Amino acid sequence: IFGATGTGLLLLNAFTDTPYGLKRKVSFKNHKTADQLLLSGLLRILFLRSIRENKKALWLALGFFGAGLANYLLTDYNAGSR
Repeated sequence: IFGATGTGLLLLNAFTDTPYGLKRKVSFKNHKTADQLLLSGLLRILFLRSIRENKKALWLALGFFGAGLANYLLTDYNAGSR
């Protein structure tokens, strides 16, 4: 689950229209929507029984969600509209 999510995040960032994007195919507005969907998916992972019953997996899921949430909250999604 986490490998696929990490790969998705890497590809999303690589194709987003930013100065560091490799292909610039995804608009920043669509990137925000994708970030919201990924965060909601990471939050849902925390409620899986297999994650809750395994402390290491739970801490990994909490860390992954926390890092994603911090990234989302610190990103200025309006930067391109100025």
